[in-house]
Amino acid sequence: MSRLCRKCCRDRVHLEDDEIECNGLNPVFTDIDNNKFFSSYVSANLSVTVGDCARLLLASRGKDGDEEFGYAQVLAIYEDAEQELFIEVRWFLDDLDDFSDSKKESLQLRPGELVESDQLDDVSAGAVCEIIYLTDTVPSNKDKKSSKKSSEVVDTSKLLCRYMVTTGSNSVLNVPAHTVVQRGAALSHYNFAYSEYFRHLGGSSVNAADHYSVAIRNLHISVIPENMPCREVERSAIEKFLRMGIESRKDMKPIYISGMPGTGKTATVK
Repeated sequence: MSRLCRKCCRDRVHLEDDEIECNGLNPVFTDIDNNKFFSSYVSANLSVTVGDCARLLLASRGKDGDEEFGYAQVLAIYEDAEQELFIEVRWFLDDLDDFSDSKKESLQLRPGELVESDQLDDVSAGAVCEIIYLTDTVPSNKDKKSSKKSSEVVDTSKLLCRYMVTTGSNSVLNVPAHTVVQRGAALSHYNFAYSEYFRHLGGSSVNAADHYSVAIRNLHISVIPENMPCREVERSAIEKFLRMGIESRKDMKPIYISGMPGTGKTATVK
């Protein structure tokens, strides 16, 4: 799904008016469309980092008019050319409506248990209202009895998640909670922007630290190369044409750029 189409999905979440700021002075990556990617941001005293799982406030309302929430993993944080901050998220499912009752029963899903998916959206960064933590350990009967006797408040930010479903498939994978970051990074449309970031963290992303992944990032259409070999003449001609138009402030004939796919037309203009 294209970035533009996916950003339309931001209507699914509530847009907060709180001031949002990105940690650090510099983005970890800037692509050819001038989207600036960050490793984290702060909103309403809540710090959100790439790879975090979170609870999001949805724009829709429940049957009783109550606020509705969704759960998702933050895969990317970026500021677009209009200086709006978005996050790419991977949704968690809190039910399996498309599965048969026998299938649900065989999985033995617990009340409130989440299920990972491969469904991605780009939404407003202001939708995040709480960071959550996943576990794949089912509480024992002993733990349940002790929690009932205890007067302590139950930690609702720690949720059970043991399975993952993929689009168009009726199969369910049993997945460990401690590798949720790797699965999310592998699915992200923007993982090219974070290969260096994950490498500095010790390679916590799938293949983020190897030369193959670096090559994939450098060959992505959004990446501006540091230099354009064999395009010095074309670059000079385009720059001269634009400079003349700006300095003369007169109407000029449009410049037409053509060539075979992959020869550097867009990159040279950018």
